Amino acid sequence: KILKSGKSGLSQTNLEDINAALNIVKYFDLPACACMKHVNPSGAAASCCGDSLKDVYIKARDCDPRAAFGSVIAFNCKVDAETATEIMTSFVECVVAPDYCDEAIAIFDNPDAKLNRHIRILQCGDLSKLAKFRGDDVKGCQTIKVLSDGSLIIADPLLTDLRSTADLKPASAESKSAGTVTSTVIATDAQLKDLLAAWYINISVRSNGVVIMKNGGTLS
Repeated sequence: KILKSGKSGLSQTNLEDINAALNIVKYFDLPACACMKHVNPSGAAASCCGDSLKDVYIKARDCDPRAAFGSVIAFNCKVDAETATEIMTSFVECVVAPDYCDEAIAIFDNPDAKLNRHIRILQCGDLSKLAKFRGDDVKGCQTIKVLSDGSLIIADPLLTDLRSTADLKPASAESKSAGTVTSTVIATDAQLKDLLAAWYINISVRSNGVVIMKNGGTLS
């Protein structure tokens, strides 16, 4: 649902960025944000240690603030006025979220705004209905691509078996000289949460993907 439109409609890249960003934030129960630029996340973050939504957005944006210029921003929760005010301090193409408070909408719709006068504000549906884990119903979640010869490729979304940090296992590999080698490093709870978040974000990074996380935010 388009709550505020700009001077032009959404481009194909805008729509693909919206789709990819929502496919990141759908995995998080706590407030999360993804900044997408040309169908790759320039930064993403999830709340930790009592972060406000504004804090989460700043972590996602400032992972690579230059790439975040003109990006599409997605949230998995209601956008508040404090976060909306921060968004309006830099150029943003589009914001998508399940809901917005009235004050946030008024901030986005400010006729005196110069930098983001044409920002588009979209309201998405219930993100819990999107397929995330192996075994989920993928009906309606497939992507369709048309090749130059008219062939159609219908692809199911990428899904994962990892539902919580309890599903993370120590790294293990086979060595010709040492046999099976298993990591003995004991990760902290915070590190495990960052690792799981990085895994979820990397699902929407174009190959070959590497995601580095610290304190709930990606690092450039």
